[in-house]
Amino acid sequence: KDPQYLARDSMLDHLGMTLFETDAGTHLSMQSYIELMVQKLEIDVSTGRKPGVPMPGDITDLTECSEAEKKLFMSGTGMIGWTSATGRPDLRVYHSRIARYMSNPVKGAVEAMRRIVRYAWLTKDLCLFQGWGTEGKSWRFYSDSDQSSNKEVVAKAKSQLSYVGGLGTAPILFGSK
Repeated sequence: KDPQYLARDSMLDHLGMTLFETDAGTHLSMQSYIELMVQKLEIDVSTGRKPGVPMPGDITDLTECSEAEKKLFMSGTGMIGWTSATGRPDLRVYHSRIARYMSNPVKGAVEAMRRIVRYAWLTKDLCLFQGWGTEGKSWRFYSDSDQSSNKEVVAKAKSQLSYVGGLGTAPILFGSK
């Protein structure tokens, strides 16, 4: 296969990431992957028209899931993980929270996964953007920790740490643990 090169007025799709350039700079979008995620997981996105907080509180419904729900949860959590690790850092902390339930999915975690997917759908047009050049731009780093405030059973009162670093407008380094 011949190599493809990113150029203005063209797009590249790489593993669900759409990369494109404009006169203003370079963009990375996960919109097509999010649309595929909704389709594959068969998530109802007809409810809710405003993107709220994907996980407004702790996961409290610890009822055991069916095998079909467990499979859905694991697929959905994996897809959210890819989305959040590549082009949607706003989903990273939510992925980190639900991923704690991978060894024993519960109904509350399945519903949280669905909410995250709905949020991603409602905000699918968000993308990372970096303008041309780095002159006059400096590195910035931010971090935050909740200091053991997550009282969910699987969290075991461990701290949740999130961080982001970037040069210019686009985050280059981000994560949540």
